[in-house]
Amino acid sequence: MVEIDAEFVPATIPDDEVYEGTDVDPNVMAHVFYSTRFRPACADTRTGVVVTVLPKGSKIEWAASHGASFWAISHKIIAELTTGAEKSYFLKMYMHEDGKQMALGEFESTKAWYERTTENVPKPIGTGECANRSGKHFCLLEFRDMSDDMPAASDLVSILARVH
Repeated sequence: MVEIDAEFVPATIPDDEVYEGTDVDPNVMAHVFYSTRFRPACADTRTGVVVTVLPKGSKIEWAASHGASFWAISHKIIAELTTGAEKSYFLKMYMHEDGKQMALGEFESTKAWYERTTENVPKPIGTGECANRSGKHFCLLEFRDMSDDMPAASDLVSILARVH
């Protein structure tokens, strides 16, 4: 069993980064609504989500802080497309000085996995610098609800075999 150091403090979302609303950075939105191909992108002054890519009539229904690590803050975005369909996205905003490389690395590695096993990996949508938050970078993926269920070891092995 792994022991966690008694002095370990888990990452939390800084108070000034907690967000819930409908504003999304223009660079992020550009990716949300033109995501038929993989392409670079950007995202609201607080969430870093990009809105410039919304097709006419599409809108952000809800965006909110979702979690944190020591180098990034994640957000969930729910958008209503022009068709009336609802689509959810996962946005990771990198607050670290190496955020550009981290966002690009996450995007490219997720893209490589997605090209080999689409049912097990969220579709990567885009990456870029926030329009309203200079120096902050993001990686945008489709949102996938996770479960606590562990897959059978044989299932995991078959997924890894497809990738390699």
